[in-house]
Amino acid sequence: MGNSNKITTFAKRKCNATMRYLYIICLVLAAVSFSGCGKEDIVVTETKDITNQDDDDTKESVDSNYTYKLPVVFHVLYTTYNDSVRALAAYLPVVLGYVNELYRGNIYGWHGTYSENINIDLQPATTDEEGHRLDTPGVVFEKWYGKFPIEASSFMSSKNKQYIWEPNEYVNVVVFPFEQKTSGSIILGISHMPYTLNDSTELEGLEPTNKRYLTKKNIRFPYCLAINSDYAHSMSTRYTDTDSTGRRTYGRKGYLYTTSDIVATLAHELGHYLGLHHVFTEEKKSGKDSSGWTEVDDCYDSDFCDDTPSYNKVAYDDSLHTAKKDANIQKYMKRQSCDGREYDSYNIMDYSLGYAFQLTADQKMRIRHVLYYSPLIPGPKLNHVNTITTRSAESDSIINLPIVTSE
Repeated sequence: MGNSNKITTFAKRKCNATMRYLYIICLVLAAVSFSGCGKEDIVVTETKDITNQDDDDTKESVDSNYTYKLPVVFHVLYTTYNDSVRALAAYLPVVLGYVNELYRGNIYGWHGTYSENINIDLQPATTDEEGHRLDTPGVVFEKWYGKFPIEASSFMSSKNKQYIWEPNEYVNVVVFPFEQKTSGSIILGISHMPYTLNDSTELEGLEPTNKRYLTKKNIRFPYCLAINSDYAHSMSTRYTDTDSTGRRTYGRKGYLYTTSDIVATLAHELGHYLGLHHVFTEEKKSGKDSSGWTEVDDCYDSDFCDDTPSYNKVAYDDSLHTAKKDANIQKYMKRQSCDGREYDSYNIMDYSLGYAFQLTADQKMRIRHVLYYSPLIPGPKLNHVNTITTRSAESDSIINLPIVTSE
């Protein structure tokens, strides 16, 4: 990118965020020019027939060119219904539109970069589980009666499934303020990982199940992805910047970058929800109620995608923590792969500091595989999972599915 790859303006902040974590250290953020839980035992009311916005009975050919329509509902948890909570009704669908652009590919980035079109359309849900039209498409507000802010990991393994809708019909995004960790780090988002059938379609890196018919009635936890509402209004300007004629520039003429960008956070957590792992080296570690994927001080490929170079994130974080406040931000956009190559961090499934606009061909294959074959995911299935012919007499009972999350 030559001399055009330079810092043009500066904006000081008091903290730095790895895509999911905010570490309390000082860095300079810059506009860069480019060429080119509460009620654990609440009784859940039984749902009635639900609508079919996800088009799972489509007559179209479901192949790599088929665009999956994924209805999304943001469940905003609150204790006090005030103006800042109310404002999310109009704001969150706009954020979802920008996430759609990232998953469409080649809208952001610049000459010489490439991102796959995943062929999904994230649509604000228009009706609830019972078919009632929503006053605010894609957004519902839920009163929370427990401790607030909420410990995110505990919520993901809790019995609070009354806060989600049927996962086979909706992508559930729960929005609430996360309780800060004692370590001083702040989580921006967290997601459950999907399941894979224990048959010829099993996908490496996901928890297998032999249950071909799974619904909300079978799970004991709120199967979802969750976003920290404290950072809901933090957004890089690449999505909104325009030139002198009013045309959007998509960040190609420079933009103000923020490490807690909600669009990148939501896109990242959606990637987990659809089967993607982090591009850096990590391993699954078991906890009391659930398992989670976390970085390790090592370097090997662990995301089951050959076209995403891996790196040692622990070593990268060490260098980031010692960065001076006037450091060149582009230096920390770079990574060193396990084989010693230096490269820029473009991938959505990395943490910041990174450009967060790219999904690769192998990542697309994993996402499409989950859409084709995994239960508890909206849309038509090639293996007819969750069709009436797979239902058994015991199908409404709770199944002790393993809970696996990633941040």
